Amino acid sequence: MMETLQKLSKSFELIIFSEGSRDIHHKIMSKIDPENELFSFKLYKEQCYLTDKGVYVKDLRVLNRPFCSTILVDNSTSAFGFQLGNGVPIVP
Repeated sequence: MMETLQKLSKSFELIIFSEGSRDIHHKIMSKIDPENELFSFKLYKEQCYLTDKGVYVKDLRVLNRPFCSTILVDNSTSAFGFQLGNGVPIVP
């Protein structure tokens, strides 16, 4: 996994956008990217939109990047809610 992330970070801007809390993911990210070299930004639950049904949606507009060159890779298709065409579903 680390080798793949390192290769991707050389050609693409990588951003973490998690619906988990900042504290939990800070611990995980300190192991994955201890020097803060792989990811440009880290967004968490606080930047997600909580629907009235209790579902977190990741709104790519907060990134201020062109949608035509932005994808969201996630294991929850509900996370793509605002930008369905940018979603790439994966198996957890």
